[in-house]
Amino acid sequence: MGLLFSDETFAAAGLNYNTAIYGFVYILLSVLLIMLVIIIRNYSKRISMYENMSAEEGKKEIVHENSDEYEKLLQENQSLNEKIEELKKNRDRLYTMAYNDKLTNLPNRHALCELIDSTITTLRKDEQFVLVHIDLDNFKSVNDKLGHSYGDELILDASHRLMEALDENDYLSRIGSDEFIILSQNIEDIADYEEKIRKFQKVFAYPFIISGREIFITISMGIVVAPKDGKNTGLLLRNADLAMLEAKNNGRNTCCYYGEQIGEKYAQKLEMQSEITKAIENGEFQVYYQPVIDFSPDRNKQEAEYEALLRWNHPEKGLLLPEQFLPVAIKTGQIVLICEIVLDNVFERLAREADTKISVNLSNREFFSGNLIDMIKIRVEKYNIDASRLELELKEDIFADESLNTMPLIEKLRSMGIEIIVDNFGVRLASMTALGISDISKIKIDKSFVDAAMFEETYKLMIEAIIKVSDSLGIKTIAEGVESVEQEKMLKSVKCKCFQGFYYGAPKKYKKKEY
Repeated sequence: MGLLFSDETFAAAGLNYNTAIYGFVYILLSVLLIMLVIIIRNYSKRISMYENMSAEEGKKEIVHENSDEYEKLLQENQSLNEKIEELKKNRDRLYTMAYNDKLTNLPNRHALCELIDSTITTLRKDEQFVLVHIDLDNFKSVNDKLGHSYGDELILDASHRLMEALDENDYLSRIGSDEFIILSQNIEDIADYEEKIRKFQKVFAYPFIISGREIFITISMGIVVAPKDGKNTGLLLRNADLAMLEAKNNGRNTCCYYGEQIGEKYAQKLEMQSEITKAIENGEFQVYYQPVIDFSPDRNKQEAEYEALLRWNHPEKGLLLPEQFLPVAIKTGQIVLICEIVLDNVFERLAREADTKISVNLSNREFFSGNLIDMIKIRVEKYNIDASRLELELKEDIFADESLNTMPLIEKLRSMGIEIIVDNFGVRLASMTALGISDISKIKIDKSFVDAAMFEETYKLMIEAIIKVSDSLGIKTIAEGVESVEQEKMLKSVKCKCFQGFYYGAPKKYKKKEY
């Protein structure tokens, strides 16, 4: 046999041994490395825990050492939070005040304008929406007569009724004392909107019960369709207001759609208002005088007094009568300035003619202007005139409306010696009411009665009855608008003694040189 292990065998065995040794060492080092990593991690965790515990203990120590300051900071922080909450509440309050009506809690004009702006901006082609301007008829009379608490209750009830008539496409706001606006979106056919208009009217068909009182209120409505009647908020609101005013002029308790003719009428009023202002500045208003003839036995057809009549000597349109410009002047308040022009002219004539008496017509706007007494007193002192030589003519309806509180002012005027005349007597149902007022000195029977009495016996008998009642009350009767000898004979047959009209002379302009 040869050798058991040859050199090659030992060489191969040595190689395998070395490989085993290296593998064992590698494994051992890997295990040691893993153990070292685990030890380091555990040590780090302990170090971190210790540091955290130390920091927390440090904090507690600091808080403990500064507890007073810490409590103070907590209190200041709480106070700051309370102030922030109060500011938020004030902000909400201010928002409510800015966007909500205080009485009804409905959106106000400001909120409405923002909604209209937004609606116009987002309006698609062929889309349209409607604004309905609603005004309560005769609300001022109720408010003045019964008091503001009744008026507030009425407004609340009215807002509730309007809310009942709305649907999901409607938006209700209160923009004024007794004025509401409804914005209706998604309107496909305006003709279909008529049903909703009737619905609004229907909720006002039955009476309001205000503190046990039964009150009937109607509404006037002005309607605009956007964008046809206006492409911006201001124009739409203005046109809705004009349409509402037109509805009132048409008799109230009705509705009116805005149209070009309404816009033209408004433009004419604006132009007239501007022209009136210039006329006042340029002295274009003049006073004419028409005599009242007295056929009493002791007077024998003498000119007992004069009525001052206003005329406007327009530079382009010629001489304008009161009915052509007074409605605008009354509405704008310019009538008060015109009244001063008339009074100046009247007092200047009274100062030149010792025995003359002159009457001046007053509109309700002039009568309740608030400075009528002062205007008269200033001129009485300036011209040294006896105030009893001035007479004031008032329309008869002023005496029938108790809410106007007419009597206190009449009593003050009477205490100055000024006589009160009821003008256009017989036109309204207020006539007999006016006769019962003790401070009335004279009445003027309206021209329409005089004209009708020439053809209908009933009117002649009515004039005769008025004269008899007036005579028994010590009130002088004057017939207006006498234009013929036949009218004069008819009036004399019913015992009328005083006459005024073109039959006795047209109004003439006052000229200083004549006196």
